[in-house]
Amino acid sequence: MAARGRSAEVEWVQQALVHTRDEIVGHDETGWMRRLDDDARARSRRLGHELMGLLLQHLTAESTDEGVLEDVRRLGRLYGAEAVGAGLTLTQALRAVMFFRDTLLESTAYSRVGATSKPEGRVHLIRRLNAFLNTVQLAIAEAYDRA
Repeated sequence: MAARGRSAEVEWVQQALVHTRDEIVGHDETGWMRRLDDDARARSRRLGHELMGLLLQHLTAESTDEGVLEDVRRLGRLYGAEAVGAGLTLTQALRAVMFFRDTLLESTAYSRVGATSKPEGRVHLIRRLNAFLNTVQLAIAEAYDRA
């Protein structure tokens, strides 16, 4: 992808992070959030930062990078193991992922950055986001299957 496109993707990720932080403040008391102690939240935050870096790599790649998706699977399994350790049900863990999916999709809907300013750019971004987040969700479910 051209440097200009990458710049737009970086800007979109930054906007998505701000939107997610704003949304998470109102969800501190949801079932899945209440179950996480401070240490678990800190670990989840670190995993989330790493996951966002992988999302940026995934979005800016010319084509699907299986190495990136394998790293996404690894992080998804770690998230799943953390959720199991925190006593979350699979439903609660998937609700957490859906919360983040929703905030990322909302960021796409509101974005006027680069390629996302046009409908076809948004559709492309949404497809890439869905592929990425589906990988995370399946890896979390796999962690629950293993537990």
